[in-house]
Amino acid sequence: MIKGFSSVLQIFLYILGSLFLSRGYAIAQVTPDGTVNTQVTQNGNVAEITGGETRGNNLFHSFNDFSIPTGNEAAFNNANDVSNIFSRVTGGNISNIDGLISANGSANLFLINPAGIIFGENASLDVGGSFYASSASNILFEDGEFSATDINNPPLLTVNAPIGLGFRAAPGDIINRSNFGLTSRVINQNLNPAFTGTEFTILESVGLTVDTNQTIALIGGDVILEDAAGITAPGGKVELGGLTQAGEVLINDNGSLTFPEGISRGDVTLTQQSRVKTTADGGGSINVNARRLELSGLSELYAGIAEDTTSPNAQAGDITINATDSVKLIGSGGIENNPGIFEAYDYETAIRNMVGLQANDVNNPNLGRNPKLNSTAKGNSGGITINTNLLQISDRASVVAKTYGEGNTGNLAITANEIQLSGGDILNQVVEGAIGNAGDINIQANSLSAGDSTFIISNTYGKGNAGNITINASKKVILNGINDNQDTGSTQINTQVGYGAEGNGGNLEINTNNFSLLGGSSIVADIGGKGDGGNVVINAQQITFQGTNEKYSQIYNTVENTSQGNGGDITLNTQRLNMSQGSIYSFTRGTGDAGDITLNASQEVLLDGSNDNVDVDKTQINAEVTENGEGNGGKIEINTGNLSLLGGSLILAKNSGTGAARAGDIAINAQERINIEGINGRDAGIYTNSNNGDGGNINITSNVLSLSDTGNISATANSQDILGSGGNIDINSQYIVAFRDGDNDITTKAFNGNGGNINITTESILGIEERPDDNPTTNDLSTSSNLGIDGEISVLTTDVKPTEGTIELPINLIERAETTEQACQANRETTAKNSLVVRGKGGIPVSPDQPLTPQNLIINGEINTASAIAEPINTSIGKIQIARGIKVRENGQVILTAYPTEGIRERLPQGKTNCGQI
Repeated sequence: MIKGFSSVLQIFLYILGSLFLSRGYAIAQVTPDGTVNTQVTQNGNVAEITGGETRGNNLFHSFNDFSIPTGNEAAFNNANDVSNIFSRVTGGNISNIDGLISANGSANLFLINPAGIIFGENASLDVGGSFYASSASNILFEDGEFSATDINNPPLLTVNAPIGLGFRAAPGDIINRSNFGLTSRVINQNLNPAFTGTEFTILESVGLTVDTNQTIALIGGDVILEDAAGITAPGGKVELGGLTQAGEVLINDNGSLTFPEGISRGDVTLTQQSRVKTTADGGGSINVNARRLELSGLSELYAGIAEDTTSPNAQAGDITINATDSVKLIGSGGIENNPGIFEAYDYETAIRNMVGLQANDVNNPNLGRNPKLNSTAKGNSGGITINTNLLQISDRASVVAKTYGEGNTGNLAITANEIQLSGGDILNQVVEGAIGNAGDINIQANSLSAGDSTFIISNTYGKGNAGNITINASKKVILNGINDNQDTGSTQINTQVGYGAEGNGGNLEINTNNFSLLGGSSIVADIGGKGDGGNVVINAQQITFQGTNEKYSQIYNTVENTSQGNGGDITLNTQRLNMSQGSIYSFTRGTGDAGDITLNASQEVLLDGSNDNVDVDKTQINAEVTENGEGNGGKIEINTGNLSLLGGSLILAKNSGTGAARAGDIAINAQERINIEGINGRDAGIYTNSNNGDGGNINITSNVLSLSDTGNISATANSQDILGSGGNIDINSQYIVAFRDGDNDITTKAFNGNGGNINITTESILGIEERPDDNPTTNDLSTSSNLGIDGEISVLTTDVKPTEGTIELPINLIERAETTEQACQANRETTAKNSLVVRGKGGIPVSPDQPLTPQNLIINGEINTASAIAEPINTSIGKIQIARGIKVRENGQVILTAYPTEGIRERLPQGKTNCGQI
């Protein structure tokens, strides 16, 4: 019977051991290697460690194996005056720790094992000082090293403080599964039944923990946190990183680490709701030095000001990440499926630096977006810095700085060769009810692409200013909302003063070679509370807007209803701006002036509304005071080589608000051509319109201005209650062409006030003339007022200088000697001479398909003129009438007619064309 029991026991122990080994555990082994005077005494489940070698305040221990099974403890029984305990493991076996490591006093504990270290789920620390766990082979001192791989030589025992860790090739990994103090909660429970099925469990643990203001450092090889592992260093430092080649990591006086350049680094990975946390009443920094950093499955790096902090001068530490290859943040996805239930950002994979509580620290999970959490924390959060080659943030993961209490958030600084954001966010926020300023977001990259409902946001929903956003991308910036989640919102860059907030919006600046706003994505700088909006500036060689039938790509700067403040300005500097199913808006719906819009495009501005879904929007540039708004409309200024408004696209400055404010002005300066072309009866044009107050002015300068297919220029004041005049239209263009039968009009209108004036300066104006604009088949110059005085129309045709410029003239010049005759007396006292100059076609059309128009005669001298009405002349053969038209016979003979011939078809013979001779 005993024999049988012994066999069963052996089998049981074998299975138990196999289970331990399958999880990386070893049977309890804390054994000295005999190189220093380390002694281990097993007292129950406690392995008491004494002896060792003391040099000054340094204590040295050396172990052949160092593993602690579940429920066991390795206790360093050191004197209280010891500052540093240096422990090495030389046997070549991985250290498996699933119990407690403790030390007396405030000593710092160093544990190095080149084979690697695994902290199990039940691993914990009771150390008064800092804790360094590494797969380094040596602890470096100024005068030597304490080596775990070269134990044949007597170890150097020194009184000096360590200066670094030395690594040989292929060091082992550091794996942390410690979820000591694990708690779990179901979020989104007991809510509206419509949202059932969205519950998920949040796991939180303290894991490996040190006292306030101390350091935890895990230095591999690779460093892995998994299974809801935790690292907690309140107010202290957490250092994560490693090397995969021989090299040295230096230990600085403040406990931080410096990694060598040019040496291959290990990876750092956090998965399955693992967390690194350093929040306290000040301090608390996190540093990661790796080849690749990856966070997934609701894992996070979390620093900031703790909830119970009351000092307004408290300053949290920074989060700094240096990853030579990549940083990847991968969210759980799907948490945002029911936005409005809770603040999704506060449950996701994240790198965050906060003031006050998180949403997931609140008992009530029904929080809503931008929740008011009434945090009592005071102090400023630190910054977040990321330096890497590739940054990827996806599936609702985020880099975020927030204040829930009273204090400012830190700045977010990202430097990468390439940044890819796919449903991932970069946020810097003051939440509702909080007091403080949001920090800035600064991004440096070669290329940045964002989509799938990505947000880059610096805004305020409390009392304080939003931060600035600056993006410098040498190659391109692409925002693409084609795959956006409609419930989550459109991909956007946003600097905003939220509803009910008090503060100013931040400025947004993008500098790149190619900027694309696609698939309904947007740039937003608006005001929902009290304060002025920030400015938007984009500098790019090429700027492209391309929306969809359902959602237009937009840049907008808005003063929302119930808001008080002025909108910021929008400025685009580029060579080419192309816009289709896109728009630029500067609106005020509240109390305040709309911002200005300025476009500087050295080559071209093209707005094409051919594919517009007018039920959704129009391709347009719009500065407007909307209904119920109180303030002036912003002005629009465009400086370019060529401006094309095609397919019903618009440039509009409008005031539909209350009060006597006026619409903004529009000024367009095109060095070459302005082309305004409607489509299928849908007007394209340049408009100012005011329902209350004066209409804005329109000022156009170009070489050629062409209007076709309901291309219009209009300045209107429609106010029936307030005396408002129509704006003026001033056009200075060398050539003005309105294609016939196109209902292409240039008009000013007013209801109560006076009609605005139209002033045109040109060398040639074709196809449009002064008359009422009520005929849909004619091209009209018109100024009118229902109850006021009509404006004036002035068309000034400037002198032609045929010898100037590079335009090839269609005719030969007429010599001056052939067209002037000096017929003055020789004894005339004055030296002034009369002259007659003829310019033009020389009496014949330029080509057979052009009409004959009169010559311009300029007579220099004193001429007495009198107006007269032409009367028929009576002769013996009847009355001779004034010629009012011409007819051309088939042989080319021209006949003058007493009736007007209005069209070319009426003047020319209907048959074989014969140019003929006159």
